[in-house]
Amino acid sequence: IREDGSHLTEMWKASMAVRPAGQSIEQVAALVGEKQRPYDRSEWALKSLADVDLSPHIAALTQPVTFVRPKDGLWEHTARAAALKPGSRLVSREDWVYGLFDADPAGVAAVLRDSLDN
Repeated sequence: IREDGSHLTEMWKASMAVRPAGQSIEQVAALVGEKQRPYDRSEWALKSLADVDLSPHIAALTQPVTFVRPKDGLWEHTARAAALKPGSRLVSREDWVYGLFDADPAGVAAVLRDSLDN
């Protein structure tokens, strides 16, 4: 956090750089606002995920699993996670990126509904 607020401009620009078509400016503003909550600890969640081996937990799942794979920073990780669970469903969507729940909520809901129905 910097007194001149330049960290906010950086966060805004970074969020806008990955903004998908269909995501409103208001939705971007809400995301940037949420990113302010942890102050200087905003990266902790992703860093902690990188430190935890989830493979035994994924492999131990007993229910059907659908992995939704947008073309984002976890693209390769999601494919590797799906490979750990034989019989899982991997839905890869290169047209979805960051903000997919804002940009295409009906499309995401359709994928999830299909998974639940089948």
